[in-house]
Amino acid sequence: MRALVGTDIGSYTFDASDKTVTFIGCGNVKLEDIDYITNVTLGVEIYNHEEKTGSIDSNVLSLTYVTSAMNDTDKLQIYIEIPSGIYIPKHNKQVITEVSATEVTIEYYDGTTLLATKTIDVDGSVTTIEMVYE
Repeated sequence: MRALVGTDIGSYTFDASDKTVTFIGCGNVKLEDIDYITNVTLGVEIYNHEEKTGSIDSNVLSLTYVTSAMNDTDKLQIYIEIPSGIYIPKHNKQVITEVSATEVTIEYYDGTTLLATKTIDVDGSVTTIEMVYE
C-alpha cells in the first residue's frame, strides 16, 4: 500500500545542503520502499524508485540529486510503500513507529504525551500492549 509521508504516515525533515531526507515515524524505511519524492515548492522530482537515485541508512536518505539550490523548508511530496494490512492512522494520536516483515508497533499519544505502545503481528493479532504511567 502506498502512503504519503506527513499525511498518511509519519513525517520527514529535509536538509537541502546535505542532500538528505530523514524519515520520522515511518518504521524502518528501505530504499525499495520509496516510490518517489517531488519538491512541490519548485515542481521538481528529486527521487524516483526506478532509478534508485540515492542510498539510505538509519532512515536517512542521501540523495544523488543536487539540492543545494533548494531550501530546507521546501515542501516535499514523498510516497513510500508500506506492508499491506498495516493500519495508517488519520490523526495525530497514533503514530506507527516500527514496521517489519512480521509486526508493526503503534504509539498512542494525547498531544505530545505517550500513553501506550501496541505491537501487532502482520496477521492482526496483538502481541503486546504497554501502558505508560507517570
